[in-house]
Amino acid sequence: MPVHGGSAVFCYDTEKYLAGTDFFRIFAPGNSSTNHMRRVAESLGYALSDTVIPDSVIAASPNFLSRYDGCYSASGNVEMMTGRILSYAITTSGYIPHAAHGMYEVSYLNYDIDSARIITLEKIFTPEGINALPAVIRDAAVEMTPTIGRTDITELPSRGNFYISADNDIVFAYQPYEVASYAQGEIQIPLPAYVLSNYLTEYGTQLLLQ
Repeated sequence: MPVHGGSAVFCYDTEKYLAGTDFFRIFAPGNSSTNHMRRVAESLGYALSDTVIPDSVIAASPNFLSRYDGCYSASGNVEMMTGRILSYAITTSGYIPHAAHGMYEVSYLNYDIDSARIITLEKIFTPEGINALPAVIRDAAVEMTPTIGRTDITELPSRGNFYISADNDIVFAYQPYEVASYAQGEIQIPLPAYVLSNYLTEYGTQLLLQ
């Protein structure tokens, strides 16, 4: 796993949008080489050369916003790293032709350096804790309303999205539109590990509180 940042930008063909699973294969953590991303994408059947719209189409569609069909980009950087934990942020963004604005999301990968394994919510929280978390996060978000605006949190972040801060806060991260307006951006709700101690597994306690 790299501990450095990487980025790539590709234009895509509107005839063949990237399927969700393919998107994450192409922009998976570790694929920091643009050439490697291109090889993975082409092995999945995607043509990632710049697909420039012909002049004839531009002339027939004067309101067309761009000569390019659209664009995806991806970048990665270390969000936090200690001697035990690495939290890696993967930012992906894209623009679909004629959309009012682009879209982006930030996914986090948390890695236990000592045991060489991925840290997931299911590993650090008990099943009862997992069930209790949405209400705890919602209450914290309500208290943060003056700072982050109104939110509508009823579930955990999609794909269990979170990272661990340098202060051992567990930061639950919601994508734009997931629980609030696009203008509010990514919604991050930090909760100190000690506040969640009753919900932690033995491994979670050892990782975050000892």
